[in-house]
Amino acid sequence: MPTYGPRFPGTVESIAPGANAWTGLDNVKASNGLYAAAGPVAFEDDTRFLRATNFGFTIPANETIVGIEFHARGSAGAEEPHSTRILKVTTPVGDVLGNADIIFGAESPTTATDGGPTELHGLTWTPAEINASTFGFQMKGFLTTDAGFTFLVDYMSITVYTASTGGFLSARRNLGMGMGLGIG
Repeated sequence: MPTYGPRFPGTVESIAPGANAWTGLDNVKASNGLYAAAGPVAFEDDTRFLRATNFGFTIPANETIVGIEFHARGSAGAEEPHSTRILKVTTPVGDVLGNADIIFGAESPTTATDGGPTELHGLTWTPAEINASTFGFQMKGFLTTDAGFTFLVDYMSITVYTASTGGFLSARRNLGMGMGLGIG
C-alpha cells in the first residue's frame, strides 16, 4: 500500500469566528518544538480556527485513496469538548476528528492521531482533492468551565494511504517483481 507523508502544511491561518487569534502560525509547519498560541482564553470563550492547508501532495491520478491520518501535537490543559474538522476545498466536511480533544485536554505537549490506513472519515476522496492546496484540517479550542488557558500547537501533519489501480504492471511493481523478459 503506497503511503504519502506525513506532510506538513504550506499554509497556516487563524480564521474567524473566535475571540482569540492564533499567533506564531509558521511554527505549525514543522515538528520543531515551537508553538502557535491562542490565549489566554477567557471563561465561555474560544479560539479562532487554526487552519492548515496546502500540504503539497502529488498523488498520481491512478491511485485510489483508502485512508487518511491526521496528526497534531500541542497542549492547553483544558478538558472540554473542542473541534477538529477535515477541509475539502476549505469547507469543513466528514466526521468530526478527535485531535483537538486529546491535545487541548493535555497539560503537557501530547501527540494525537486520528484516522489511519483504512479510515476515510465518512467521505470518498480523489487524488486531485488531496493534491489541492485547499485540502487540510482545522482545530478550534473552547472554554466552558474554566478560564485562563493558552492553547498551543507545535505541528499539524497528514499521511495519505492509497491502493494502486494501475492493473497488472502496477501490481508487479508494488510487489517488487521485475519485468525482465527471458529468452531461452
